[in-house]
Amino acid sequence: MESKYDYVVFDIETTGLHPDSDQICEIAAIGVKDGLPQGLFSTLVAIEGSMPEAAGRVNGITDDMLKGAPAIGDALDAFLDFIGEDAVLAGHNIASFDIPFVANAAAKSGRVFIYPYVIDTLEAARELWPDLPSRSMDSLRGILGIERRDAHRALADCYDELAVLNAELSVIMQSYTRKMDYCRGELLRIAGEITEEIGE
Repeated sequence: MESKYDYVVFDIETTGLHPDSDQICEIAAIGVKDGLPQGLFSTLVAIEGSMPEAAGRVNGITDDMLKGAPAIGDALDAFLDFIGEDAVLAGHNIASFDIPFVANAAAKSGRVFIYPYVIDTLEAARELWPDLPSRSMDSLRGILGIERRDAHRALADCYDELAVLNAELSVIMQSYTRKMDYCRGELLRIAGEITEEIGE
């Protein structure tokens, strides 16, 4: 099914940092159309074994919360149905973290997860703000004045990542506008010189 969104901001919570050995315990996404959120997706995901203590301290997800949650295959089916086949995926550090995790989980459960169009707000932040000492979500929240929500829960992080993306798009558009104004001025200046030469 073709995606009905211009892009989808998504985030996952996991039991650790390694796609090969750790598991996804939450998936969330915001479908964006014409610059506005038009759809929400959020699900906890059942894991094998218990939530590691260190991971639980970060994401706030407990074993009790995961009781009755769908298995990873069912969660992925619902997620893939939400985003559509040709979605543009967006998020913070998704190229290095979220996408490898989902791709690995998809492969293990017999699903296909191939989405080549990716907007990584971490990579964009490195290009737009090269002098920042840190471009973590916590740092960008403070710098951009984004009110901290239920950080390290997937849907809350999606909203914050969408705010970061909108800030980055604003910077890009401002830069584009300045360049267009400069080009317009140069064209008018050249046109004026040509007119003067013709008049002579």
